[in-house]
Amino acid sequence: MPPWIRRHGKYAWARVLAPFAAAQWDADDIAEALRDYAIGHHVLSSPRNALGYLRSILNTFELPDRPAAIIRAEAAARDAERRAKQEQLRAEWAARRASAADENSPGRLAARQVIKEIHKRPKRWR
Repeated sequence: MPPWIRRHGKYAWARVLAPFAAAQWDADDIAEALRDYAIGHHVLSSPRNALGYLRSILNTFELPDRPAAIIRAEAAARDAERRAKQEQLRAEWAARRASAADENSPGRLAARQVIKEIHKRPKRWR
């Protein structure tokens, strides 16, 4: 956010941002609108009328088209993909556990026997 945002109090900003708040815009939408505007325009570092300047920047955007909506949608898609991948891994792990050998299977009993023999050896061989 530009430093001139801090010049005015919350009530002055509330009057300027009321139509945008009514259209369900939030701080991310305002910040994204400023970033989008700065791509093709020079953003003043110290405008005379900060309230009017921000309002004129925001008026270049349509109220129903929230600038951060695309970013939120992309984040939601990434989260959904991550959740699907986690569910797939959980299913794979469950399948592995289901197909794992029983605790008293011959292979596991043999492995335990080998471990016991290794522990019985003198320390110099470990």
